Amino acid sequence: MNKLKPLIKKLTYQYCRPNMAYESIYDIDFGQLYDNGIRNLLIDVDNTLITYSESSVSFQCINLFNSIQTIGFDHIILLSNNS
Repeated sequence: MNKLKPLIKKLTYQYCRPNMAYESIYDIDFGQLYDNGIRNLLIDVDNTLITYSESSVSFQCINLFNSIQTIGFDHIILLSNNS
């Protein structure tokens, strides 16, 4: 396992670090990402989809994910630091 740690770290840095930034998730052209070969999405929930003070998602967010699902991504993973 110790031999794998450097490789895992390199792959994580190379493939799991953002290389684009947007003001809002609603500004992202997910169809263009798919056309550019992106097949997996990691999306942070906290302060990206909902603010820390909110307890539920908006209809706008639900509609966004319904449209993202129709594009055909292999995996859409939502990450949360909060429970």
